[in-house]
Amino acid sequence: MRHILRRREVVADDWRHLGEDALATASGLIVPLAQLRSDPQRWLSASGRLGARLTPVDAVEELAELLPQLALVAVEFPNPGDGRGYSQGRLLRERCGFRGELRALGAGVRRDQVFLLAR
Repeated sequence: MRHILRRREVVADDWRHLGEDALATASGLIVPLAQLRSDPQRWLSASGRLGARLTPVDAVEELAELLPQLALVAVEFPNPGDGRGYSQGRLLRERCGFRGELRALGAGVRRDQVFLLAR
């Protein structure tokens, strides 16, 4: 089982990513933006919670109309020097009004920076 840092605590992850085997405890599915946009009704009609995964090159605006149906947005940080995910997160919160879970993932996520964003 995968564990994540949530609200300054390490907890079991209750989400799975598209392509992973179904986890017994998974209550939500995270789908890459490209696949979500290609057939939104397929994903929105599925049971359980739905999340989207943004790569650094994805435009947040492409996700705006789907945000009310999403419980989570996962933003990729491919390396420590790539800060585009911070901009995406800020746009999601301030411009798009997203109030669901915002998750940072990837090799570029540094614990000290995540704590600064959580304030």
